[in-house]
Amino acid sequence: MLCLTTRLPTLCKPMQRSEVVTFFVKALAVYVIWYFLYDLWILPDGRVDLWLSEHIVALGGTMLTAMGFEVFAEGRLIGLAGSNMLEIIDGCNGIEVIGLFVGFVVAYPGRNLNRVLFVPIGIFVLYLTNIIRILVLAITQVHAPGIFDITHDYSTTAIFYLVVFGMWVVWVNYGERRFFGGPDDASNGGTLAGGPDDAGADADGTIPGNAGEPALS
Repeated sequence: MLCLTTRLPTLCKPMQRSEVVTFFVKALAVYVIWYFLYDLWILPDGRVDLWLSEHIVALGGTMLTAMGFEVFAEGRLIGLAGSNMLEIIDGCNGIEVIGLFVGFVVAYPGRNLNRVLFVPIGIFVLYLTNIIRILVLAITQVHAPGIFDITHDYSTTAIFYLVVFGMWVVWVNYGERRFFGGPDDASNGGTLAGGPDDAGADADGTIPGNAGEPALS
């Protein structure tokens, strides 16, 4: 009788020394590439940051309006009517954190198909998380101004990075699973216990055949 045992997700999984070295080399390479790409081109150019900030404001304004608030949302500015506006500057639109998230997924071992699917999903989750963060700040500024600074500097920022960390954990545990094209490998999914790996084995672990005869190779 075969029993299927499953493994619960862990924060990290054992890696061989060569895998650790490869991970750090790839992570360093991705960091250097992202530094030159963002700090020396995207940030000075400004168009990508402006586009992302304006879309955050537009969607955030729509969501606040749907919640029944009177909202001002234009360009990089968003806020409830009658209050000071929040400006979504380059450091607040989440693009740097998105770059770090993508870099980790690219550097850490995993199936390429999973990576191609997981990166856009992760970017979308971070995008929505940052919008929710902006909404909380806009509401806090009017209804609880005394805790606005704490909310801006610590609470919402911590939640934002907690989401990033959670997606890293998901990738560490599921990045190498085969979701398409076949069952999981034993190292990635369940393992069989209570009997040998050979599907033709009897319940007592013996291979069908004449007793005492050696197996032919």
